[in-house]
Amino acid sequence: MDASTLYAEEKIPTLETTVNPNSKHAVLLLHGLGGGPAEMVYLRRKLKFKGYHVEVPTFPGHCTHYNDLRKLKWEDFAETAYCEFEKLQGKFETVSVSGLCLGAVLSLAIGIRYGDKVNTICPISTTLNYDGWSLPYITKIIPLAHITPFYYLVNNIFKFHIAESDPYGIKDEATRNIIKKKMSATSTTHYNKVPFCSVWEMHKMNTYVKKNLHKITSPICAIHPLEDDISSIKSVDDIRQGVSSSIFESLILQDSYHLATIDRQKDLVADTISNFLFKRQQIGAI
Repeated sequence: MDASTLYAEEKIPTLETTVNPNSKHAVLLLHGLGGGPAEMVYLRRKLKFKGYHVEVPTFPGHCTHYNDLRKLKWEDFAETAYCEFEKLQGKFETVSVSGLCLGAVLSLAIGIRYGDKVNTICPISTTLNYDGWSLPYITKIIPLAHITPFYYLVNNIFKFHIAESDPYGIKDEATRNIIKKKMSATSTTHYNKVPFCSVWEMHKMNTYVKKNLHKITSPICAIHPLEDDISSIKSVDDIRQGVSSSIFESLILQDSYHLATIDRQKDLVADTISNFLFKRQQIGAI
């Protein structure tokens, strides 16, 4: 069963806890902004098959209506991620974290807060920089929002939203068509737009994470598409140069766009993360 089929069949807003009572190792998977747990369905099943206990929480404001995002700060997403990590930490010998987009940045935030308590971090399509080739021009001037009337006008007067558009973060046409059909204001898989204020919150979160990357000591495997339409591979360079981790590996995907967990190289993404986790697990057992 390929990733597009898995995505098409995924109808549960919040994926059930993937309980593996025999596992001593847990993985926390974090979805992207405006998306949902369905983005992680292929990776989730892959890790479950490998024997890991996997959790895929739904962030506040997701899988309901995109306007629910307007009232949320980046700290609200971070608090959800922190709480989920702490729950797993109390039950398992090791906890690793992986995420896509927003989830990738939050996986780094977890590393910043919890240090070497995080077994491994595997950020995918990390959006530390909103500099992808498909983004509208308005996203390029987000850093100026706080020093001009621009933010007030766009967010409070015009209530501007950034609409999803081709290629929808997907290079594979079959999967892209599935996503396009499922996108709506109330989609449980992916919203068709996100409020401008949410992207501004992501900018603030990125600022915090970049300033504190040096606090991360966990082994990292960063995966990023070369042709990411939302965030360039500069994000990988920022991570590599900023963290204090002694182990840093990266994989640059040659045939995927932003939603790499369900795009053409989803097998490579899942296998790379699974192998990285297993290798760290084996080293830890010595």
